[in-house]
Amino acid sequence: MSLAVTLLSQLLRERPLAALLLGALAVDFLAGRARVGWSLEAGSRGKVLLGCAVGAAAAGGAAMAGWLMGHLRIVLWGMDPVGVLTGVLAALALAFRDELWLRWAPWHLLEGHVSPWIRAGVVVALGVAAGVGEHGLRVGALGVAAQGALSITLLCRTRSFPALVAASFALRLVANPTPLGIELRWVSGSLASLGAASGPGVWWLVAALVTMTLAILPAAFNPRGADRTG
Repeated sequence: MSLAVTLLSQLLRERPLAALLLGALAVDFLAGRARVGWSLEAGSRGKVLLGCAVGAAAAGGAAMAGWLMGHLRIVLWGMDPVGVLTGVLAALALAFRDELWLRWAPWHLLEGHVSPWIRAGVVVALGVAAGVGEHGLRVGALGVAAQGALSITLLCRTRSFPALVAASFALRLVANPTPLGIELRWVSGSLASLGAASGPGVWWLVAALVTMTLAILPAAFNPRGADRTG
């Protein structure tokens, strides 16, 4: 999967949206071949809504904290329909590809071989390694690690791949709402790409992601509380 994503990114570097869409399709195909694919199940709508709420709350909480502390200025621009469509598709394709490639597939490939805690550590490490490989060692790696921990906790809570995609999509779109005509201007750095992120926004986002992870952690590892969404 890593090879397919890398090759498509290199071959289509001047067409990033095409690279993301084809990468998502390639990863989906390879996951199916490896028997770690996904499917829609009963109650998926409620789990998707939960994922959206978790991702949006984390990114929105970080932005609100940054704004209140004077680290962020919000600028409103006019929306371009083409830009909205392109930005939403890119965020959705990236969320689908990365959650399947870096979290859902490795989590299930390791199932039955190691304990859940070791699986969680491996999956988080894979996400960080992918981010460092693409952007170098930056403070944004902490954000990638925190997002990975939230995704795994949400996976244990919902057992739903669409919920993971929804959380990642909402997180990305709220953290970088430029396609929607909203610009978040941090005093330094940016959250446009989490792996390459820098500045105070990273620390606020890490704090928000850790908070959301701790909020759903009890239900994730409680048989009575898990998998009741929807």
